[in-house]
Amino acid sequence: MPRILIVDDERSVVLLIRQVLIERGYETCEAPNGLAGLKWFQSQFIDLIITDLKMPNMDGMTFLREVKRQEPTIPVIVLTVHGSPESASEAQECGAFTYLAKPFEMDELLRLIEGLVGPGKNAVSLACVS
Repeated sequence: MPRILIVDDERSVVLLIRQVLIERGYETCEAPNGLAGLKWFQSQFIDLIITDLKMPNMDGMTFLREVKRQEPTIPVIVLTVHGSPESASEAQECGAFTYLAKPFEMDELLRLIEGLVGPGKNAVSLACVS
C-alpha cells in the first residue's frame, strides 16, 4: 500500500486529504510543517509527498529542495493558497511534479496521485538518510 506524506499547517486540509486517501487504500503520514515533514521523510518509506508552501518552522519550498536533494525521484505535489506564476515556476524548477492552487478539486488531486502511485504504478519506496 503506497504511503503518502501530507505536509500542511492547515489541519482541516490534512484531515480532508487523509480521509479521502485512506478510503482509497493509501496509508498516510502527516506533518504540520516542513521540519516535521522532513523528519517523517527521513525515517519512513514514503511513496509520494503532498506539501503546502506557507508553513511555520520550515516552508514548503525549503522542504521541497531538501527532499529533492536527498531523493530526486520522489514525486511531490505542491498545494498552496498563496499561488503565483513565480512560485509555481520555482516549485517546478525545484522538482515538484505539479502545483495546485487551493482550493483544489479533490478529483484532480486523486487523478494525479493515482497516476503516480496508484495500482500498477512503480511507486518510489526509498528510505532517506541524512
